Amino acid sequence: MSLSRLKRMRGEEVPCGKSSHSGYGRGAGLHCLIKTGTASLLHHSAKCKEKAAGSIQQYLKVGVTTEEKQLMSEALAKFCALDSRAFRVCEGKGFELMIVTVLGIARKHKGAPFPARELLPSAATVGTSVTNQAKALRKISVPKLKKILTTRGVCISLDGWTEDYTKTKFVGFIIHYTEDCILKEELITIPEFDATKIETRWNSNLDMLYSIIWLYSELDDILQERDERNRPPAPVDFLRAVAELLQPFKTATLALESSSIPTIHLVVPYFIKIRAHVSQPISEEFQDLPQYSAPVAYQKRLKKVRDAKLVVDELHKGAVFLNPAMKGLLMYPTAEQSAIINGVQKIAVNHADEISLYQSLPPPVSSKPILEFWQEHAATLPKLYKLAVRVLAVPVSSCSPERLFSDAGNIFTEKRTSLDGEKLDDLLYLKWNLVVEDSGKPKTSAKNSLKIV
Repeated sequence: MSLSRLKRMRGEEVPCGKSSHSGYGRGAGLHCLIKTGTASLLHHSAKCKEKAAGSIQQYLKVGVTTEEKQLMSEALAKFCALDSRAFRVCEGKGFELMIVTVLGIARKHKGAPFPARELLPSAATVGTSVTNQAKALRKISVPKLKKILTTRGVCISLDGWTEDYTKTKFVGFIIHYTEDCILKEELITIPEFDATKIETRWNSNLDMLYSIIWLYSELDDILQERDERNRPPAPVDFLRAVAELLQPFKTATLALESSSIPTIHLVVPYFIKIRAHVSQPISEEFQDLPQYSAPVAYQKRLKKVRDAKLVVDELHKGAVFLNPAMKGLLMYPTAEQSAIINGVQKIAVNHADEISLYQSLPPPVSSKPILEFWQEHAATLPKLYKLAVRVLAVPVSSCSPERLFSDAGNIFTEKRTSLDGEKLDDLLYLKWNLVVEDSGKPKTSAKNSLKIV
């Protein structure tokens, strides 16, 4: 095989072999090059790759340089200083969403400069946008909520709040329901409402007590150095006795305050634990304390509060039965077990056959969520399923409204006392329904499906 033929097979350029070509005379010593078909294809492929590489580059993520980050840090420092804003404002999802929007507008202008003030709306325009977006969200939510109310039922929790400056009183309404094995909640409204404010302490006093216990030795050393040994509130053992007396109450409230998973079936178990706790004598290790009579008196007070405030009704008992892990009702005597089951049977429209089938089922694994169990048995236990998802949607605390009014306190500050109730309602409604991804884009939350996207 000739060398020229081998080169052509490889797709290489070879001399044509003619002494005269394209008008050149013989002996000119010039050889033209012939491109084979394979070489032309390779050349075309290379050009396509170059073109494709150029088009792909525009979609690759462009890194931010250190100098650009420094410029942004300096601009944010000036922003915080001039407008008296907290440094953490730049870590908020809303701030990130705003920056993403600005960058998108800048890309549309393809680098052409324009005054920043032309892009920034007035305060009145922003307020109008809040109202319009909240109104649009409510328009979406109304038919959905109507369907939920007519098909599966809901529970409504509410709580009152008084803002600190103008003493305006509000009440928040939140509905709770189940959907696709998920406990969900929707904010309805936060209107002004003239109601008596009830102070909610939760576990703050106990947490403060634990802080003193943990730092007691350091506090004691400091007070001794200052010759103020009479300042400690009490011996540390006495503080520990009071803390141990209150700890089961904190454990119960932390377990029952969740709004993302059912909790009503846990009321009876924690009630039994608290009832037993306040009935047993205080630990012997504290009996030699001079202040021993104080925790004893406090325990008697807790017993009175337990009997007056901690009430278990038929709904709580029925919820225990609807928890497949506790359907045996072993915490109750036989006679009361029968009464609870009969009560559930009446609510479930006398479907004794479903109750018998439910009782015969093996208990699920402890890791299986309770709503997932009922979703799996919706076809075989339809009446009990409908009852279970309604009962298990009932919250046992007002933590959801409490968290709502924590946000309200961040909005209604000393500098915003002129904010009217309707605008506060719109702001909270928008915040409740708008969740932002890490990328800065709005997305649908698992807590709430009524979102602007």
